[in-house]
Amino acid sequence: MFSSISLCSLGSLCASSIFSRCATPGTNYFQTVKNQLSDLIQLKNPTKVKHLTDSYNVKHLTGANRDTYISPTGKGFKIGKGVDSVKDAEMERRSQRLNDIYSNPKFYGGKYANVGSLQLVTEDGRQKVATSFQLIKDAIPLQFKKSENGLGVSNVPETYEKVPQSALDELIKAGYNLWDVKPDNFVKIKNEQGSWDYLPIDAKLIGLTADARDESQPMSPRTEQVDQLQNEAKSRFAFGGKYVDKLV
Repeated sequence: MFSSISLCSLGSLCASSIFSRCATPGTNYFQTVKNQLSDLIQLKNPTKVKHLTDSYNVKHLTGANRDTYISPTGKGFKIGKGVDSVKDAEMERRSQRLNDIYSNPKFYGGKYANVGSLQLVTEDGRQKVATSFQLIKDAIPLQFKKSENGLGVSNVPETYEKVPQSALDELIKAGYNLWDVKPDNFVKIKNEQGSWDYLPIDAKLIGLTADARDESQPMSPRTEQVDQLQNEAKSRFAFGGKYVDKLV
């Protein structure tokens, strides 16, 4: 889960203090960040990554499309895998939908407008695309267990935590059409009333509703993909709504 990163918190990079140093006075902010990400990408080999994670307590998570590095303070980077910078850029551009959602005044009244991710591209255009982020304080991942083939399919309710329909209604009301609704795509945050707000942390399969689209513009590939998946499955949400708590 992400929040905006300040100029000082990103800072400049060297191998011994990747996540900790502040930018030097007069340094161009985006130039500093580009250099920072370039250096981190160049460090990405098994020996140096292990040194980075072991020596500085940097958590390294790897997924199908990206590697994620998180420092003890919650500052981190996501770096696309592979060498196709066009594909990497598209993947990261899709992640920016989270910015739109959090800042939307119709999503929980806009109270998460200060939460967002920052897309950054390395300077020469040939390096991988990376996104910097900051973990959101007090955000709690939803509980679930994974099987070898992905999210667990056990019929025992305790193996996963559902996303309340009321939380999804917040997103739909704000103009977003969701498909891939499952617990590892959401976190929850305790709100002022003592209950929970639910925020999406993966926006690859969140399109726009018909009411939110500009009819004068062509439908975006992502929105078209979500519509197609819903029509083919004859279901509003993936997995037949298995991970949606319709009673809440």
